[in-house]
Amino acid sequence: MLSRLMKYEMRSQSRLLLPLHALLLLASILGRFFITGKVYERVPTVVFIILITLYLFSLVGISTGTQLFISVRFYQSLFSDEGYLAFTLPVTPGQHLLARTLVGGLWALIDTVIIFASFIILVMVPEVSTHWPELSEALTKELGMDSNAFFILMFLLNCISAFTGIILIYFCIAVGQLFSKHRILMALLTYLGLTALVSVIVLLTSVLSGTLPNTIGFGSETTRFFTESYSQTEYFLSITKNSLILAIVQAVIAYVITHYILSKKINLN
Repeated sequence: MLSRLMKYEMRSQSRLLLPLHALLLLASILGRFFITGKVYERVPTVVFIILITLYLFSLVGISTGTQLFISVRFYQSLFSDEGYLAFTLPVTPGQHLLARTLVGGLWALIDTVIIFASFIILVMVPEVSTHWPELSEALTKELGMDSNAFFILMFLLNCISAFTGIILIYFCIAVGQLFSKHRILMALLTYLGLTALVSVIVLLTSVLSGTLPNTIGFGSETTRFFTESYSQTEYFLSITKNSLILAIVQAVIAYVITHYILSKKINLN
């Protein structure tokens, strides 16, 4: 039954998300031809700037829209009128949650991969590819680590964050349903509050572990911290590592609580 739930959910989410991401890839391919064919030399500069701006907005919009659509789909399928039908099926609440988590998480991963691929298609034109060894060497020197390894690491971190982020959104929606009124607002407030709390915990962890100087600002002590104790890349990676560990722990706890709410505290009234 779990596989049937996943197929149905994948079909429901793919109706919008598949063509949306296909359009993004198509836009990237057209943009690549626009650059390699030097079409930009034959159009006004302002037109070229507008097109680049629209492309960047589309990246942000599609990424945000994907999360929003997955969130709305989770809410509609379990906590709206559709939820009444869902909970009459011979399926446990755990199976409902697992199916939606796997499908939603999968689409979050697909979204991350396609956005990275879209950017690479557009940027890695022959002129950039030819000089990539020199650019990579310069980036490696600037970053303090192999640039290719850095980009791969960032990609993997984004994939993990995308998956855990979906679990967090599901948790906030489930918490919102515990209230009798303004459930969507309460889910949003839960998300904002939890995000703020995690940011504070990451900051405190970084200060206590010595990763972040216990000073505020960019004075001489902070500058000396970066030059003598940490490079800016090491600082960034350390902050990212702390955030990632906390995100995974948070996702596990959020999943367990969401499972409990669906099993014991479901309220469709």
